[in-house]
Amino acid sequence: MPGLDPNLVSHTLNIELGTKPVVQPRRNFHPEVEKQIKVEIEKLLAAGFIKPIKHPTWLANIVPVKKKTGVIRICTDYRDLNRACPKDEFSLPNMDILIDSTSGQGMLSFMDGFSGYNQIKMSPKDAEKTAFRTPYGNFYYTVMPFGLKNAAATYQRAMTAVFHDMMGKEVEDYVDDLVVKSKTRLGHQEVLRKVLERCRLYGLKMNPKKCAFGVSSGKFLGFQVHQRGIDVDPEKTRALKSLSPPKNPKELKSFMGRLSYIRRFIPGLAAMMSTFTPLLKKGQPYIWSKECQEAYQQVQQLIARLPTMRAPTPGFPLKLYLAATNAAVGALLAQDSREGEESPIYYVSRQLKGAETRYPKTELLCLALVYAAQRLRHYFLAHKLQLVVKSDPVRYFLTRPVLSGRLARWLLQLSEFDIVCTTPKAIRGQAVIDMLALFPEVEESTLSKEVLGELPEVVATIEEEASWTLYFDGSSTTNGGGAGVVIINPERQATALSFKLDFPCTNNVAEYEAFIMGLSTAREMGAEKLKVIGDSNLVLSQLQGSFAVKEATLAPYRTAAERLINSFKQVVMEHIPGVTNRYADALGTLGSKLSYVQEQPNITVVKRETPVVEAMVQEELLEEDDWRKPLRKEFSGESSIKDLKDYVLIFGELYRRLPGGVLTRCVGMVEARRRLQEVHDATCSLEPVTSLYRRLQRKGYYWPQMRKQAADVQANCPKCSTVPTTEEAFTVSLAEDWRAPYLAFFVEGALPTNSKLAYKLKKIFHGWSDSLQEGI
Repeated sequence: MPGLDPNLVSHTLNIELGTKPVVQPRRNFHPEVEKQIKVEIEKLLAAGFIKPIKHPTWLANIVPVKKKTGVIRICTDYRDLNRACPKDEFSLPNMDILIDSTSGQGMLSFMDGFSGYNQIKMSPKDAEKTAFRTPYGNFYYTVMPFGLKNAAATYQRAMTAVFHDMMGKEVEDYVDDLVVKSKTRLGHQEVLRKVLERCRLYGLKMNPKKCAFGVSSGKFLGFQVHQRGIDVDPEKTRALKSLSPPKNPKELKSFMGRLSYIRRFIPGLAAMMSTFTPLLKKGQPYIWSKECQEAYQQVQQLIARLPTMRAPTPGFPLKLYLAATNAAVGALLAQDSREGEESPIYYVSRQLKGAETRYPKTELLCLALVYAAQRLRHYFLAHKLQLVVKSDPVRYFLTRPVLSGRLARWLLQLSEFDIVCTTPKAIRGQAVIDMLALFPEVEESTLSKEVLGELPEVVATIEEEASWTLYFDGSSTTNGGGAGVVIINPERQATALSFKLDFPCTNNVAEYEAFIMGLSTAREMGAEKLKVIGDSNLVLSQLQGSFAVKEATLAPYRTAAERLINSFKQVVMEHIPGVTNRYADALGTLGSKLSYVQEQPNITVVKRETPVVEAMVQEELLEEDDWRKPLRKEFSGESSIKDLKDYVLIFGELYRRLPGGVLTRCVGMVEARRRLQEVHDATCSLEPVTSLYRRLQRKGYYWPQMRKQAADVQANCPKCSTVPTTEEAFTVSLAEDWRAPYLAFFVEGALPTNSKLAYKLKKIFHGWSDSLQEGI
């Protein structure tokens, strides 16, 4: 077979100098296998792919591999030869990009190279090094064989040279798999003719048995591509569904490897695989547990309904959904089509390792964002990205005063992408539902935002039969007790009362006091049906008859409480945890800690929505053209890491991050002029070695063009612009300058009291005293 022109491409081994040739020992084969080997050798000789050799320096063994049809294929064990060859760094195309580029086309043609690598000639100086041993003699390849280390790179380089002007436009190629594409069916014939003429020009042969021309759908790199998007090859899906549960670690690795190839289509794959991972650890017994079987069945259910992915549309933003559990993190990349339908593009997920399992929820989402950026970088760079998540990891980065360690590295990685965060309004696509179902929310305890005057969320869920609701709680301290009561009427209006128990009492007595005073107040307000909610298990259980009254001091309280309960038409009692009864608890604690300076004080609790320092910032007079306004506006809206990576907003005040994590306050131009003059006036007559810009920076100020304005002020100042004399140069602030002990020694001859520093000064005195004085 003629093959490609050697002037265009030939395969060279480039064996490293000094490498000793390896001759592999002979392997024996079954007589039946030897007969088939002979047939294959004769075919290769007839095609001119191999030639006999008598004295090879390198010699490898053959490995017969049986095909599905029962016929063997001769492969060669080139492991020793490959170790002696440096890697060819010619990159193969990104498979995800190729698949995306092939989908969504009007018509496709699929072609496969005839005899694959054998169309490329071996370099004459390296051909004999491919020698191999057979029962019928030794041979070497005149064409590039399968199994060589850099064969794929050489073939890809050749295809790039042949179709260099058509790649990415009319042709997509991965080694010997070629796809001709066109947006419309009418123009496909012309494109196909152009490709075939190029093949004829360079002598590139195609296998007609593996070609499909003018189709709307076909298999490419293990996936089914068509105009609607991308699907997994149905044959691979059927093979996965027909598998039985793995019986040993080897079968489990094979199963997980097959799933990894189609991980793009499976939401939360890493979360499910985390169940299987412990079975692969060394020394771990292989026990297929109930959890493993459930995870296996879950995977099989997902395989049965894999979604259709689509390639992103240029010019439209992408959406990224993040999710995390205590075992894995994941993300979904999606995009709204021109019709407004949200379609999935890519699922990514990975298991947590080591200390990552102890990250807080927000940092887990940051980790998911960073991992998605690493895996999907080619998508992130080409599109604007909308991050759709409840907890905003972007704002988490931008509101941290000091970023160090991994957070600083993450911010640096993300700063090259155009990412903004939006709040999810509604789940619009099945793909998002599938991912969230596999990533349940991480359980975490967060500080409630409730304060006095704001009811917890549970208050809003009142049963219909209880028209009134009473929350009660008691508190006991060494200074006395307190009782807190919250009464909610049918119109959902709350009445909050705090009582000071100015007598010695136990905590249980305080709880009863709160219960009784709450019931009395509710009856006076006209309540007939009442739901009583509290966190005192003892009081509620005693009144419901579950607990007996063992303390004599509580007996009269229970009697009084039962009498009050009987005065209502209906009373329903419910016990809740203390964490959800914070409102009444706060009122009881307030009453227990008060010391009266007058009778019946009236206390007003005012709720503030923002910190007082933020309110002060808002009251600050800003000029109309304040350079900080756009940045503050972006912080309050959709924050972009790319634009705000060097800034942080703390209590409404804008700061700029300097190298090393130092924060400097951003000031307006009016204040900037004032600060510039103040610092200059205060330091003009001092040491000249530090610039005005550096002094402003040390004071913690920043504004645009601060360096230039500071330099202009110093240039226009007679004192600052005059070169200091030698005597003036020695008037250095000894408290602040590191050179102080050295200058004192050289000028006055006085050694410092620190013995180590004194010894150091004596030792280095003769080495650089002259240069130091000259430098000053």
